[in-house]
Amino acid sequence: MILVTGGAGYIGSHGVKALLDKENEVVVVDNLSTGHKEAVDERALFEEGDIRDVRFLNKVLTRYPIESVVHFAANCYVGESVEKPLKYYENNVVGSISLLKAMEEHRVKKLIFSSTCAVYGVPSENNISEITPPSPINPYGHSKWMVEQIIKDLSKINGLDFIILRYFNVAGASPDGKIGEDHDPETHLIPNILFHLQNKKR
Repeated sequence: MILVTGGAGYIGSHGVKALLDKENEVVVVDNLSTGHKEAVDERALFEEGDIRDVRFLNKVLTRYPIESVVHFAANCYVGESVEKPLKYYENNVVGSISLLKAMEEHRVKKLIFSSTCAVYGVPSENNISEITPPSPINPYGHSKWMVEQIIKDLSKINGLDFIILRYFNVAGASPDGKIGEDHDPETHLIPNILFHLQNKKR
């Protein structure tokens, strides 16, 4: 069974659907602060709660035989992170630490972490790869980079098996049209380009 944090969000809901389509059993945890309950696939089990609440996470991990975690839950607006850095460090970093504590308590050793291209900051080279040195320039990027380091440090002592994903411009909807982008405000590059083009045609 797989635990997906932030599974009511845009990327998270698509991740949940993909896992279920491959016949995995999925438990979604989301506090619905920015996610949407209707975006959670009806085949998944849903637990509403906050990843900063270790007691809540321990109850979930006690209730279900979780073998791996896909961690999408985070605040993700770059501009807001500059205005409210503590919000981002508390939710993204402290929340991730709470999740890692609960995983360690319940001996869950597999993790996929949803990071961000914002860890690269303003790179000195045009072609960015996995070996491009990170240099975040805003609290959002810093918070994700911190969690990456925490995961790597933890894996050295407890055998945590992890994958870190750094997205660039995520866009689109599921082929069946059931889930797609639903941000307010919309900050993603591709939908904003499409909105601009659509408005120019009117």
